Amino acid sequence: QRVMAFTTEVSAYSEARELLTRAVVARLQHARAESVAKELLALDAEQDRKLLELLWPWRDVCEVLISGAAGTAFGGVLWKLLDSQMARLHLEFEELQRSKLVRADLPRELLAEMVVGTYLLLTRRLVTLNEKPDFTPWVGALHAVLSHGIGVTTSEFARVQSNTRKS
Repeated sequence: QRVMAFTTEVSAYSEARELLTRAVVARLQHARAESVAKELLALDAEQDRKLLELLWPWRDVCEVLISGAAGTAFGGVLWKLLDSQMARLHLEFEELQRSKLVRADLPRELLAEMVVGTYLLLTRRLVTLNEKPDFTPWVGALHAVLSHGIGVTTSEFARVQSNTRKS
């Protein structure tokens, strides 16, 4: 029963996120204003934080689904859930690419797999924790990597090199 309640809650979250994203993207397509683009980024970060908050009380269910459901009635539940998330993200990235909000040269399938895989591993990490962490830095780091990559800019690299030589 807890597994079914968990999947229902995650599905409801996904549907709400999809509707919110579509509404903001539609506004951005009409307005093309920087403030609406910032609103989309803030909405995305808030929804990511909400997902982590949603997962926290379900850690016991997540643990079973991740590591011990094979051979049980719940054996395929996690993969069905992940597949539905990847399908949703695939459509979301397609819409974002059409709107010129995400680079068009990146394969949507790979983007969806990166995001879902990241959250699967974060969920696995949550299972090991006894105390609820502050999710804000996690979401900030994820968004920084997705928006800017992991490399430093040329100017940041030059500044670090300059400071290293002075030391």
